[in-house]
Amino acid sequence: MRRLIITAMAAAVMCALSHIPVLAMDWSRAFEKARYSVVSLWHNGGSCTAFSINYTQNYYLTADHCINEDGSMALWKEAVPNFNIKGKIDVLQVVKRNGPLDLALLQGGLGLPALAPGDEPRRGHELASIGYAFGEPEPFIFSSIVAAIKNAKAYSTTRRIILKDNQDMGGMSGGPVVDKHVNVVAMVQQALRVDGHVTNVAYGTSIRQIREFAKGYWDF
Repeated sequence: MRRLIITAMAAAVMCALSHIPVLAMDWSRAFEKARYSVVSLWHNGGSCTAFSINYTQNYYLTADHCINEDGSMALWKEAVPNFNIKGKIDVLQVVKRNGPLDLALLQGGLGLPALAPGDEPRRGHELASIGYAFGEPEPFIFSSIVAAIKNAKAYSTTRRIILKDNQDMGGMSGGPVVDKHVNVVAMVQQALRVDGHVTNVAYGTSIRQIREFAKGYWDF
């Protein structure tokens, strides 16, 4: 994941975590619904995840740091669960990118069920990240709690980020972060680093900016 050091924010996040109640939500039904909307992507540096936002026109969202230097991205067909599709890859086209927000829109490949955008969560809300860890043939799911919602400077852009109290695995970048209704509220993107050290906190761009970025492409 792309590294971003937010030292001043780290203390606030850790303090917030200490005041969040321990919750336990069953994410099995959400996972069964969302797993058919995520795909494993392969690029020059390894693997990432993308999720469908438009079934009829084959649009996907992923993280910008997953895009190859030549602007291409490969969809690993065999990682699409229960579709029994053979063959190795389809090369997806990059429709648009936003580096400061770490967002990229892709088109091509398969038409998969689209995930809907949700509302921005609040501190203490339960979320789940879904993606293909290290290119495994089945997607993973990690539950978490919203630790904080912050505006952070990313070059000349103000980036609104959702911080959550767990660390996602390599290969899950670009995957959806969903709420209990299985609506997208953020994206799996980066780990919070303090003085060069990885913390147990991850963050990604909020649905507010994701929705604006994908306006006109999202099938909802």
